[in-house]
Amino acid sequence: MQIILRLMGMGGNMRRLAYAKSLEDQRAAWESAWFIRFLKGAPTLLVRVFIKLLSLIFFNRVVLWCGPSLLTRYVYTMVIYGCHVTEHFIGKRDDH
Repeated sequence: MQIILRLMGMGGNMRRLAYAKSLEDQRAAWESAWFIRFLKGAPTLLVRVFIKLLSLIFFNRVVLWCGPSLLTRYVYTMVIYGCHVTEHFIGKRDDH
């Protein structure tokens, strides 16, 4: 998430938010983020299109499958059990 926020130019704002000394400082850091100003000030249709675009980019099957490193965990498990990928997914491994 930190990488995404940095790519969006919000790294400094999120750092100020995380290290704020008071709730007022947190609110000020949150309100100064360009993304929040955009969400509050842009027309509803534009915000909906923008959110839909972000969800298609960041919440698609490839990102959700590879992002949290599930693929490497599955491969590690298959190496331990000594089974092929298809055997693992259809549950036909011999556990005797």
